[in-house]
Amino acid sequence: MFQDVIFINNLTFDTIIGVLPHERIVKQPIIINLEVTVNTYIAACSQTLADTLDYADLASAITSLTQQAECLLVETLAQKIADLTLSYPGASSVKVSVTKPDALANASGVGVKIVRSIS
Repeated sequence: MFQDVIFINNLTFDTIIGVLPHERIVKQPIIINLEVTVNTYIAACSQTLADTLDYADLASAITSLTQQAECLLVETLAQKIADLTLSYPGASSVKVSVTKPDALANASGVGVKIVRSIS
């Protein structure tokens, strides 16, 4: 059994997220980290991108999803990212964290971490 992980660290951009009135108008930075459990053995042997999860494509899809969703809660955004990631062939589980670095003046960030898997 393989427990290989493809990860994306600190995917950062501005988007509309939050419940407060100013958060519904002004974009703010968010940071997304994820770890996707996949079997990389076939791709390692073939050296073919089609045999693995394309992390550049996934990062682009997450960016588009996040900027279009305009979620109220980081929990909702994390779930949407998990659902999207698990729709990729070969992805069996995912750990997602969504951080709002500017949410609290005296903290470097607040957010949520979730773990989801295909049942």
